Amino acid sequence: MPEIEEISTFLRQQYKTDEAEALTDYDRTYAASHRSLLAHLLAERHLVVQGDCWYTCAAATEEHDGGETCDENRQGGPCDCGRDDRITQSLRLLVAPYTERADFKDEWRTLSPAERAARRW
Repeated sequence: MPEIEEISTFLRQQYKTDEAEALTDYDRTYAASHRSLLAHLLAERHLVVQGDCWYTCAAATEEHDGGETCDENRQGGPCDCGRDDRITQSLRLLVAPYTERADFKDEWRTLSPAERAARRW
């Protein structure tokens, strides 16, 4: 999902800047903890159903997730297990403190529950 990549790249740069400009140990710890949280979020895998690949997420890949769907009509398609929605929402929460930065994109703002539901399908 391109939005996940864009926000992740933006956050990595902001965390490097935050850490370089840190005045206290607290600031350095804050930047490091957010970097770790970002890595944890991006490591989340798409749903892979062992033994019945027809129910595996369309976006799952062997390399990242350990399996892929058998359904050729869905294979390589958009995420249908909810992983991308969860990660995008979490990234939007992490990026919220940076709204005043020049390279912040307005579409990264946190969505309301109604907006999330409307975008899902």
